[in-house]
Amino acid sequence: MDYNLHHPSTVGGYGYLIAKNTTYYNTLAAVQAQGFETHSPAVADPKFVAIPNGTTGSGNWQLQSSSPAINNGANLSSIFTNDLLGNTRSGAWDIGAYEYSSGTIDTTPPAAPSGLSVKLKL
Repeated sequence: MDYNLHHPSTVGGYGYLIAKNTTYYNTLAAVQAQGFETHSPAVADPKFVAIPNGTTGSGNWQLQSSSPAINNGANLSSIFTNDLLGNTRSGAWDIGAYEYSSGTIDTTPPAAPSGLSVKLKL
């Protein structure tokens, strides 16, 4: 196992990243000490455009511009050179089925405003 991005809330709900025989490893450092995931970037949210909500077509597994999966994948150009949409993969690969490109629609919601106050006139 290598070149993966683990999301803490999606690790099977068991609180560990991998299980090897009857030993459980719950940190990336512990997994890497076993010789796995030596090139994995982090335990972090992959920042997909839209996680499916249970209805057909509701998900979008493309990456947002701030995804830690960008440029952290294994180069598999000896097997194939395009992503799932047919976009050419070159240089550093992204983790997952889709190669991020700046032309991808980024649906990252804006940050909530801060420093606002409401004054009521009675």
